[in-house]
Amino acid sequence: MADLIQRLKAYLDAPTTLPLTQAVPLGAMAGISAAVIAAVIGMPAFSSSGLGIIFGGLAVNFTSSLIDKIVHAGSERERVTVIEQGLKDGDKDVQTLVVGALTHAGPEVAAALPSTDRDELITAIEQAMRTAGGPLSVIAGRYAAALRNPSADWAALQREAHEEAATVIQEIHGVDLVEDAKQEARDIDGGVREIVSAKTVRRVSQVAIGVRGTKPTSPVSTRPCSTCGVAVPVGAAACPSCGFRLGTTAPVADPPPADPVALTITLTPTTTGATMMWEGAMIGTRTSTFISPFRGPDLDLILKVLDVLQYPSTGFTAAEADRFTAIGIPYHNGILTHEAALVIGQILFRALTADGEAAIALASLRDRATIAGLPFQIGMHFPREAVALAALPWELLWDPTDPNPLLLSRGPTGSLTRHLNIAQPTPPPRHDGAPLRILAIAPQANLPADMHATERAARMAAWQPLIARGAVEVLPDVSPATRVAVSDALRHNAPIDVLHFIGHGRFDAGKGYLGLDKTNGQIDPTPIDELAGAFASARVQLAVLTACQGAMVGATPTAAGLLSGVAPTLIHAGVPLVVAMQFTVRQAAANRATGVIYERLAAGDSLQAAVAAARLDLRTTERGTDYAAWYVPTLFMRWAGEVPARLR
Repeated sequence: MADLIQRLKAYLDAPTTLPLTQAVPLGAMAGISAAVIAAVIGMPAFSSSGLGIIFGGLAVNFTSSLIDKIVHAGSERERVTVIEQGLKDGDKDVQTLVVGALTHAGPEVAAALPSTDRDELITAIEQAMRTAGGPLSVIAGRYAAALRNPSADWAALQREAHEEAATVIQEIHGVDLVEDAKQEARDIDGGVREIVSAKTVRRVSQVAIGVRGTKPTSPVSTRPCSTCGVAVPVGAAACPSCGFRLGTTAPVADPPPADPVALTITLTPTTTGATMMWEGAMIGTRTSTFISPFRGPDLDLILKVLDVLQYPSTGFTAAEADRFTAIGIPYHNGILTHEAALVIGQILFRALTADGEAAIALASLRDRATIAGLPFQIGMHFPREAVALAALPWELLWDPTDPNPLLLSRGPTGSLTRHLNIAQPTPPPRHDGAPLRILAIAPQANLPADMHATERAARMAAWQPLIARGAVEVLPDVSPATRVAVSDALRHNAPIDVLHFIGHGRFDAGKGYLGLDKTNGQIDPTPIDELAGAFASARVQLAVLTACQGAMVGATPTAAGLLSGVAPTLIHAGVPLVVAMQFTVRQAAANRATGVIYERLAAGDSLQAAVAAARLDLRTTERGTDYAAWYVPTLFMRWAGEVPARLR
């Protein structure tokens, strides 16, 4: 495929490509697809007949006259124009053809992307796929994530794309005469669903509904053909679909687990709440109206409630107690009951699903995850001015008809990630194959030495499997952690893959702080905006903060918007992944959560799955009615893709 990479490089490196992606994303994607199609016409992965084409394992019927124009275009410029027109018109055949082109050549597209404008181009491709609709919008997030991930499983993505595209009904009606027609449309398991084979066909009327076929009852070890993507039994000499010779190989390892069922919710603030755009497989794109149940003083109050539930450090006024009664929050004899968090989660869930479109979208994808036995993954996207929306405890969503919270009910543990919509590109991850570098910042002010020792022992135990393999390098802890010591450690040890902070933090007067050490041993509350640049300059990939209120953004809009909080400020500075605590957190609970997160990352889980496992563990292990920290860990992601991001 060297010729294809050269074609793509020539296109992607052209000075006109980047401006085109910003002005006409569909045109840019059409250019990439055209280059792929031009390069593979005549290869085994591509076959054409009077009824349509087989491309990259996908069958595309000639329902649309545009397909013939694309295949037989006189020039690449003409091909680009036709593809772009088809995508603008929502042509199902063109959508399916482009799915085949982009997934078939995914590794080549990733290799051809220039390093300088890489993130902008990937973002443009994802935007174009979502705009085009159909199966392209379904795989948009996962495709963009795969382009960013050098170890992406393209074969799995191709199979999933074929499966999604196959659900699109393809029809042919009223064609007068077709000669020398032969066409097969296969399911991803290799079973033939539609065959057309004839010398002459008159008055054609054909419908190919590529439903997902029944899997074999007895397990057969297969692998995807590298040319067309059809599943081929291990040991077969050639692909039964395209004829490509495969040779004999030993049985392969079990395939990786299927991706979670992903739901993307993009919020646009309104005076009473937000307009929400819901995107996901099965539901396409839906729009709903959200009226926030907690606004202004009420939002401040429920944030105070959830904070006090973690660490009862303050009481409530008589006016606040009266407001509890009006809202419905349990409060008796001057004490919050353990049910307060549940009630807040249920109120928020009812408000979220009050709009029928939202209720259908959430129920459809939640049911799909349950039936498939897959985790349910929610990605919430906030503009930087959406302070009141981001302040809401979305991790606490609780369906009143369910005994367990949304993220911890119905099968595999679900996850919720927060994305800050920022115009700037994300710095690229490190790809040099060196061991994962981990640095802990452990201030000593107001923290007992035995607590530090216990926490470090648990952290080292979680990483031990990777340390033993030489896959992880644990750097000396920065302790005491003065500003000078932190600055020196970040500068001298860069790049840092995981930065672990164990210490105090707070959100006060619209600004987030991390507690460092002064030279006299006292605590030094340091504004996060004075640290964020050093974190980003050290190329920190993941920051895990056990500090209190590290994910809090407050309820009142400020000039800085979301960038007032610790986690959002780090995300904006260029740290792609941040795990932080939304409220005050007990140190024992924070240590337990981070221990589980590191244990699951060391085992190969995604960060989303690792944080979800930590929430479940806290929900399971914390005893008594006063313990409720499971919803406190919060995951912010800079990466837009919904495919789980792995550190290695």
